[in-house]
Amino acid sequence: MPPKASNPAPANPAQAKPISATPYGIVQEGDRVRDGKKRFSARRQVEWLRRSEKWDGLDSSVWKARSVLGLGGNCIVGQWGYHGTDPDMPKNIVVKQGTDSLGMAWESRLLKVMMATGSDHFVNLFKPNFRAMGTGTSDIYDEVPFRNFGFYDSSLEVNRLYLEYCEKDDLNEYIDKFVPPRQKFHYPPEEGSEDPKTPDPKFTIPIAHFDLKPANILVGGRDTTEHARFNIMKVADFGLALPVPPLTTRRDPTWVAQSQWRATQTFMSPEQLYLDHHNRDISHQTNIWAIGAIMHDLVYGQPPMPNKFSHTLNTATGRQDTITVQGSLLLTPISVMFMGNKPVPVYLPYSRHLIDTILYCLAFNPADRLSAARLVETVQTTLEIYDTMNSAAATPAPNAPLATAAPANAGPPTNAGPPTNAGPPENARPPPPAVDPFDFPD
Repeated sequence: MPPKASNPAPANPAQAKPISATPYGIVQEGDRVRDGKKRFSARRQVEWLRRSEKWDGLDSSVWKARSVLGLGGNCIVGQWGYHGTDPDMPKNIVVKQGTDSLGMAWESRLLKVMMATGSDHFVNLFKPNFRAMGTGTSDIYDEVPFRNFGFYDSSLEVNRLYLEYCEKDDLNEYIDKFVPPRQKFHYPPEEGSEDPKTPDPKFTIPIAHFDLKPANILVGGRDTTEHARFNIMKVADFGLALPVPPLTTRRDPTWVAQSQWRATQTFMSPEQLYLDHHNRDISHQTNIWAIGAIMHDLVYGQPPMPNKFSHTLNTATGRQDTITVQGSLLLTPISVMFMGNKPVPVYLPYSRHLIDTILYCLAFNPADRLSAARLVETVQTTLEIYDTMNSAAATPAPNAPLATAAPANAGPPTNAGPPTNAGPPENARPPPPAVDPFDFPD
């Protein structure tokens, strides 16, 4: 068990400062957050945390409410910290409570299926969706399930999920801190995974996430193996996700009506956005478009603009095509510098391989986009090129001395001593449940 100092007691919930946005499937900034805050004041949020001491199934002697992470149209999300002695327990969990019984049950089922793939790149589900009695802090998020004259009404019960807490927030935080906005271009706000790794061979049902965006990509910790250099990224919020039917069924108006609205508009694929799209096949290829839009946001500072154009693309794996794509900002000069009196355009400081990989993901026609497996292959090849160039630059010439004397005022070497762990270990991961992907059990 870690020493007590490494897991301090939480602040008094009455002093907590709830925030308005969260990456756990709650309406984001610009998507009615203010309306939600009006309907569930900070005082009520704090009272919700305090009343969790009476919840069934959450031992208040070891689980302490820490803060409200966010709220939205029909859900509230909070963080709880563990103060018991079980070393296998995660130090923090997220509780998502809502009134959308169908949506939360479906999200719970899909998270079970994602965990069954064995991938680390999905948010862990510690406890599947279950129904419970609310405590009365809100008639929207936390209603007491009693009608007039004291009749208990189970339809008024709330739903709860216990999820993994990712301590580094989400990609929106990274973009806000490190990626400068290039232009002020925004869609009007509207409501709104396939893991890019090759899935388990037994997992044969394609899943369309329908809400991949920086706010739903959580940033976890590091470890000493796969994620020693960079923090692990985890896909969250499967509230809009659906299994994708066969191609013949995807042409059916029922599927189109069910799937065309499922996205945040800024990250909505063209086949969803345009009713007159010449190949309106709404499928798991929407995931690839959204991944491209996220990468566009990371390198440029905003999602792609909706204009389309024809472009010849090359990737690190040698593939070349001339296709219609979106993402013209990636090929647009970001500034102009002068060499003498001659203006010289300045472009984004990224390789052609990376830019073309993003544009392949942003192909207007779903059939022209990279598959998930091809995307992984392309990214891995690009990373190998990057690593090779950097290792070559760091390798001294054959006849160069192995070390040079440091100046007298140079101070101690910056990397003295044995290497340390790149970051805190990840939260305890429960064993993958036995799941039949075709049944989607509760």
